[in-house]
Amino acid sequence: MWKKNKPGKIQTRACFIASMLLGFSVCAFALTAHDVENTCPLNGLKFTQLLPASGTSFGMMLDFRPIGPISSPWTQAECPEDGLVLYKEFTPEEVRVLAEYVPATEYQTLRKHAQYWRIAHLQKTLGDPLEERASVLIQATWEAATPQQYEEYAKASLEAYQELVATQKDNSSEFVTSQLIIGELHRRLSSFDTAKSVFTQLQKNAACQKAEICTLIVKQQLRLIEQKDSGNKEVERQ
Repeated sequence: MWKKNKPGKIQTRACFIASMLLGFSVCAFALTAHDVENTCPLNGLKFTQLLPASGTSFGMMLDFRPIGPISSPWTQAECPEDGLVLYKEFTPEEVRVLAEYVPATEYQTLRKHAQYWRIAHLQKTLGDPLEERASVLIQATWEAATPQQYEEYAKASLEAYQELVATQKDNSSEFVTSQLIIGELHRRLSSFDTAKSVFTQLQKNAACQKAEICTLIVKQQLRLIEQKDSGNKEVERQ
């Protein structure tokens, strides 16, 4: 389930990672939304925004985007005047940093981009953990409006996951998840040889071998790579 009762926190992909590793029956909730009142931390403006409360997923794409009546990615509250995305509850020190960064041209120019792309820039400015920023960047690719945007977002996501995977144990589900995303991004960017290398190595990974859905994804990816197919594909159910 992707569920959010209170604004100010990025929704994690834990449920869908579990779905990947355990099957496709983990998440089952209807799409609902509600009005949420927030206060912009930089100018004190109060505003109300309709935000998702819960959603249903009955599968996912190879880039982990959930399929179904669900907000993908999870829409965050956004201050109407300065465009600050309230993806978490900011500390007083973070508010001081944002007071300089958000009104500046760099951030204001980003307002034409996807919301999660802007969140990733906010995270980098505030020094948020790499794991959180990597997760946000892959979700930004789901929002890409043009092929050019997708390439820009995908390359940034790939860089973040390559940095992240170097810190993870190769027998962990986190490592396997990162590698599945890295291989998918290489394939989508038409780097077929590199993608093949990633998935060939995953075939030998004990953690992947223990999860039937992981081995199925790897087989599907290797088949797509052989066909030189860089399209956005749904995880095939067996």
